[in-house]
Amino acid sequence: MTLNIELSPQTSARLSAFARQKGVDPQTLVTTLVEDNLPPIKTQSEQELTIHSVDPANDASIALLQSWIAQAPTDPEGIREAEEDLLEFKRNMNANRATTGERLPYPEAK
Repeated sequence: MTLNIELSPQTSARLSAFARQKGVDPQTLVTTLVEDNLPPIKTQSEQELTIHSVDPANDASIALLQSWIAQAPTDPEGIREAEEDLLEFKRNMNANRATTGERLPYPEAK
């Protein structure tokens, strides 16, 4: 894409000086600056995770949940470790309840 941008003489001079400092021509410098600062394009699955809430009060909670989803392991070893951690948590919760004679919250985790 070709894009023409009108710069003030001062900005043009700063751009030229900075490009010389970097050892590139101004066009290459501007292209690099634009590429480095544009936000990434979201994949289809990331777009599906983006929820436009009706109630802005929920936006922070939705963003937090989305960040947790993004941090979830995707490799088989990470998934296995997460499942082991969950099973250990369930067993510990059951052990606490068993000592007090209460109902086990996770009877399947023996």
